Amino acid sequence: MNRKRRTRAKKKFPSYRRQRRRNQSDLAFVEIDGRRRYLGVYNTPQSREQYHRLLAERETSGNAARVIADDITVLEIADMYMEWRRTITSGTERRPPSPSILLWRSDPC
Repeated sequence: MNRKRRTRAKKKFPSYRRQRRRNQSDLAFVEIDGRRRYLGVYNTPQSREQYHRLLAERETSGNAARVIADDITVLEIADMYMEWRRTITSGTERRPPSPSILLWRSDPC
């Protein structure tokens, strides 16, 4: 019995969403690039205006489709790790590099 999985089409823009709160006004929010941004009280003209403003900023800033560059290789990541390990043994750094180190070579879209 082979069942085909349905896949959802990827949205072109983030949805205006609602966070329900008990005994308080519901909040409106939108998730952009994995970050939740609160817009105010749900379904008010101000929250809708803020939503459209954030979408416009996203489009104009070029972050609509932020993608890590394809030209970074596993070897380069390993090299960055080894460089970090050398700094630990020298005592200049005590914590691992942040994941944003992988974005330093990406081109803005």
